[in-house]
Amino acid sequence: MSTVAKAIHQESIIKSKETTLLDARKTLETSQAVYQDLCTLVEDSDSRLRELRASAEAQRSLSVTMANLVNIFGPRGVQTFLLQNAIESLQTISQVSHATSSK
Repeated sequence: MSTVAKAIHQESIIKSKETTLLDARKTLETSQAVYQDLCTLVEDSDSRLRELRASAEAQRSLSVTMANLVNIFGPRGVQTFLLQNAIESLQTISQVSHATSSK
């Protein structure tokens, strides 16, 4: 092979390698951009997950409070409250009546 043919062949190989290198750099840049987008998405998802967990905990707490209020102010709670007041009033009246009648 002549020197000129060798030089042309070497130049062809170099251009092919440069093209491959440019393609690889473009692929790397695209991959880095996709990676950054995915990292941002993961961070946003983690933040949203923390918010949802905090909200779920607040809802559980509210649910317990509401259940307690239903027990207190529901039909049985009001009846119990009224009966307790009535019983306390009767006890007070009977004690006063008993105290005045024994004098």
